[in-house]
Amino acid sequence: MTVQRLAAAAALALTLSLAATAPAAAERAAEVRELARQAHRDPAALERLREVETVDGRPADFERALDGAEGEELSRRLDVIESSAGNVDQVTPPLTGDGAQRQARRIQESDRYRPDDPPRPLAGLLRRIGELLEPITNPFGNVLGAIFDNPWGVAGVALLIVVVVGIITSRLIRRGARATAFRLDGTGGTGLAVDPRTADPAALEREADAAERAGDFDRAIRLRFLAGVLRLDRAGVIRYRASVTTGELVRTIRSSAFRPLARIFDEVAYGGRQPGQAELERAKADWPRVLEEARR
Repeated sequence: MTVQRLAAAAALALTLSLAATAPAAAERAAEVRELARQAHRDPAALERLREVETVDGRPADFERALDGAEGEELSRRLDVIESSAGNVDQVTPPLTGDGAQRQARRIQESDRYRPDDPPRPLAGLLRRIGELLEPITNPFGNVLGAIFDNPWGVAGVALLIVVVVGIITSRLIRRGARATAFRLDGTGGTGLAVDPRTADPAALEREADAAERAGDFDRAIRLRFLAGVLRLDRAGVIRYRASVTTGELVRTIRSSAFRPLARIFDEVAYGGRQPGQAELERAKADWPRVLEEARR
């Protein structure tokens, strides 16, 4: 080997050593030309060339320039890079079709577009809690999955929700009604102008009978309830006052028959429900029983 060849080999070794150790973001044109020459037969040199980002301080994108090139086309582009001292503009094809999509994908997958994961100091604890609860929650999840996978199961759940909402609404209405003052002077829910100091329970019951014969069941229920409350007041079972509520009467009067009568009255006087013949008959039959039980 001649001295000149030894010198050339040493220069080439030095160049490749510099290319292997220099950062990808700062290559010299001579190094790029050498990499392009070696890339024809050396995959490592080709990969190194693809990583180059700047040449003599100028931006370069050899990854894009060599993207999709194989065989003769790859050799042609490497020759252009070698002969142009690393001028990437002379070898970069226009971005169209698949090439543009690959370039966009590379940009999106770069670190610049990947947000840093936020700190999650409780992630381990929460994961452990989830693992401990799995034996308890899994059976419920399986049952719910089986129900909601079946159309009949969904319909059953919907019907159950409607029933529960109806029950809760009904109880709230009744509670609100019982919290309303029951007034015999006509200013409350009875809608009847009656003076408790002068009203005669027997006369009120006769009026209730007349209202029932006339088909005014609503008035009949109200009048009979007023008569019963006044009889309890006269018997000393309760002490009537203008602010008394049906809820207080239920708690005060010791009679199992009074609660259903109070419920019917609340629904008619405050809920606007029209009573039926059966409820009228029940009121006439149960009020004597209420008076008898309350006096004990």
